[in-house]
Amino acid sequence: MLMQLMFLATRIRPDILTAVCAVCAHEADEVRLVIGYLAEYKELHCKVNDLKFHAYFDAGWACHTDMKGHSGMVLTLGHFDFPILYKSQKQKVVTRSSTEAELVCTLALT
Repeated sequence: MLMQLMFLATRIRPDILTAVCAVCAHEADEVRLVIGYLAEYKELHCKVNDLKFHAYFDAGWACHTDMKGHSGMVLTLGHFDFPILYKSQKQKVVTRSSTEAELVCTLALT
């Protein structure tokens, strides 16, 4: 069930990717929450206000047990509108501050 949700999240429904990754990472039995969300919100609506690409980056500092951070990026068409590309990954280096984790995030994901 988790792998089916991960396939759905990475190919068709980017809005559930964060929840599915959290469920997979912590091995919780909270799949029913994601399934309930999918049952309620069956359709994706695409609205684009402008034809400019916008990139949003964020990083978490020392959030893994080996003190490495986590990076995430979303590329949208239009300001906060339609997601084109999204990526989330564990950082490969140990950083000393949240500012340094943000710098590693922007360099690693671009």
